Amino acid sequence: MRKIKTSLLAISLAALLIQGCSLGKSETVTITLDNDSTSTVSVVKTSDSEGVSIVQTSITEEDIKNATAVKDGEKITKAGTYVLSGEYTKTVTVEADKEDDVIIILSGATVTSEDGPAICASKCKSLTVYLVDGTVNTLTDAAEYEDTSDSAPTGALFCKNDLTIEGTGTLVINSNKKHGIVSKDNLYINGGTIEVSAKKDGLHGGDSLTVNAGTITIKESNEGIEAELITINGGTIDVTAKDDGINATSDEITPVITINGGTVTVNSNGDGLDSNGNIELNGGFVYVSGAANDGNASVDYDGTFMANGGTLISTGMSGMYQSVTNGSSNYVIDYMPGTTIEAGTKCALYDGNTVIVEFEVLKNANSILITAAELKDGKEYTLKVGDNSETVTAGESTAKGFGGFGGPGGFSGPGERPDFGDASGNEGFGKGMGPGGDFGGERPEGFELPEGFDGELPEEFDGNLPEGFNPPEGMTPPGGFGGGKGGKGSSEDKNS
Repeated sequence: MRKIKTSLLAISLAALLIQGCSLGKSETVTITLDNDSTSTVSVVKTSDSEGVSIVQTSITEEDIKNATAVKDGEKITKAGTYVLSGEYTKTVTVEADKEDDVIIILSGATVTSEDGPAICASKCKSLTVYLVDGTVNTLTDAAEYEDTSDSAPTGALFCKNDLTIEGTGTLVINSNKKHGIVSKDNLYINGGTIEVSAKKDGLHGGDSLTVNAGTITIKESNEGIEAELITINGGTIDVTAKDDGINATSDEITPVITINGGTVTVNSNGDGLDSNGNIELNGGFVYVSGAANDGNASVDYDGTFMANGGTLISTGMSGMYQSVTNGSSNYVIDYMPGTTIEAGTKCALYDGNTVIVEFEVLKNANSILITAAELKDGKEYTLKVGDNSETVTAGESTAKGFGGFGGPGGFSGPGERPDFGDASGNEGFGKGMGPGGDFGGERPEGFELPEGFDGELPEEFDGNLPEGFNPPEGMTPPGGFGGGKGGKGSSEDKNS
């Protein structure tokens, strides 16, 4: 049995912090066998987009040959390198010591569990899953798990601690119970071709989820990607979701979606990019198709959306529209045509005769957000939407008051709200009090401000209605009235 003396994950994290290392330089991890002979696994520093350095484990044919083969139903109880190949009908269980690092090599493995996850690492310090080049590996969990306790696993590929996926092979995840790939701590994806179909989340990180490389397709999910901190440094990601596409959420810290590189496509029937905290765009290319209804936004955040590089295009409805936060390095085009852009419409943004971006509207929409490092403040561009062309001007966002009843004093949580109509840049009623749209900047009939209240909320406002505040007739403020965005409920299983 192999025992890893040095943690691969620790080296991976430490190498990210090393400045001035030359690319391609290898470090080695010594593996001691039971007979005291040794073998090594190379750790090679490589480069991804936007100058982000990542670390991947290089598994050789010799490593695979010498790895311990796992039999169907056999438990992994010690640190080491193991290989799965062929058919499995029972859960591959890792129950090593809490200080042990485990590597599982998938080399043409098909695991279809009868009563639980396909792979479940309930005990170990970390699990690395390596996908052998040229192989297709399929993990399918059961529709119902034998373990029904509060601490039961929640994904077809489940790790209670840190989980890393590497290699250049293919991994197909079929989740019949809940999530696809789950780490209760930190989930790292450094390579591979990964396809996920899941009842709930496609990828779920407890503390963080980081994609450095690889091709990830979430074919079916309720929420595509979820964690407290989501960082995308590279790779190609394509998400299809019935609810939110990429969701950063936490009850303990400020959640953040950070995109530094890579190509990201989101097609969601809820919010596209959804952060209960902040969004940061520093590089890469992002296209988001949000829901075809006014109850969701293609880009949705509670804090700020700072765009300081890269390109993002989002299409969706304008009822909950949010744009880039002013003060970003990138400039923005907020396009509100006042009519519906039909699904399938081809669009392109031109600088003279040069195409800056081109895209297709995937679902009916009446708003388009474009932000890119190439856009210049005050410069005019031509936006072609189908057969129509229009001159648009880049600058800081003019989309004031959007995002539901956002900002200080906004309604939060589920509840009734007026029909915003086409939020086309009206200031809204009251300072900081929400969207314009059909209000046209006027307060609805029956709306009365308290005496001496000019729309600015007092410092002592703590989420309660100010004394004397009377909402419009027929409109009931939703529960949890406070400083969040309207329609912003918590996910069913934020920390599961």
